[in-house]
Amino acid sequence: MRFLHSAAITLLALFLQLTPLISYAQNSTPDNLIKSIIENAARIMAEDPEITAGNRKGAVELTEKIVAPHFNFVRMTTIAVGKYWRMATPEQQNTLVTEFKTLLLYVYTSILLNYKDYEIAVKPARMRQDDADTIIVRVEVKRAGTSQALVIGLSFEKIAEEWKTYDISIDGISLISSYRESFANEIKKSGIDGLIAALIKKNRELKQSAPL
Repeated sequence: MRFLHSAAITLLALFLQLTPLISYAQNSTPDNLIKSIIENAARIMAEDPEITAGNRKGAVELTEKIVAPHFNFVRMTTIAVGKYWRMATPEQQNTLVTEFKTLLLYVYTSILLNYKDYEIAVKPARMRQDDADTIIVRVEVKRAGTSQALVIGLSFEKIAEEWKTYDISIDGISLISSYRESFANEIKKSGIDGLIAALIKKNRELKQSAPL
């Protein structure tokens, strides 16, 4: 079962690189949050040279501290599982969220340690036309010295006065949804428990492939 999509992995990880441990004002807009993140990213990484040098244990710990507060993993999992989410019991749903979050954390960490030196331009936040509760921030990312930019769309929603990302897209295509086909195939073959087992297996393989 193919969970890891190269384009999705790269773009998701680019956002992760821009998320240091800083405090945000509750009334900050998503685009201002990202701008603040970018301004502090170089300083945060410079203060932790071991992570920059490839300390995976430290990177995993940092990743969990960075991502968890700012991502809505429940909604991300719901998007990825699609129509089958309603078939899962509450216990299965909780396990799916836990394992999908773990999968994404391993993915983010692996790319965090390999992608550096990007130039970023943040565009003003705008309301999504078909969803008044969603704010979209467009981020243009390119390697230093190159002219071609990747355009990433970050979807934010406000939960308890905090902005959280629940999806990332490129050219209007949801990257979280890119998991939906493989998840659906696994569910059709082995049910919800089969998907959970496959996620657990994939996470175990990722951990063993690059031990902490």
